[in-house]
Amino acid sequence: MPTLEEALLYLGIDYTDEMTNANVTRALATAARTLKGAVGEDIDTYLPDDPRVKELTLIYTDDLYSTRGVAAKVSGATRRLVADMELQLRLELARAKEGVEVESAPKSEIRLTDGTTGAVHSLKVEDGALTLTEEGTKS
Repeated sequence: MPTLEEALLYLGIDYTDEMTNANVTRALATAARTLKGAVGEDIDTYLPDDPRVKELTLIYTDDLYSTRGVAAKVSGATRRLVADMELQLRLELARAKEGVEVESAPKSEIRLTDGTTGAVHSLKVEDGALTLTEEGTKS
């Protein structure tokens, strides 16, 4: 997870005071918990050096820090990026924990092969809906 100094650098803050540090620290802690809630509590154990973990935490931190008011608006492209990164990390965390082979497919489709049974599943994200289908067994 990013440090306070990394978060300040990412946010472009070069001068800090006690209030700025407190706000960024709070946003960073919330971002880290949000990521763990979205992806999995043990992400640090199984994916300790994955740069997407740090980047996604910093994206969340920026969103939380920069849009502290209720009138805040986040772009659709940012929300899509965040959703895709969360899905990738969830699947890779499952793979790391259970020995499941994950293979990327075009766009928002991921094929999963169970290392024990050989069952192949396709996971697709279309218009915000997640669909899981069984495709058979790996030959």
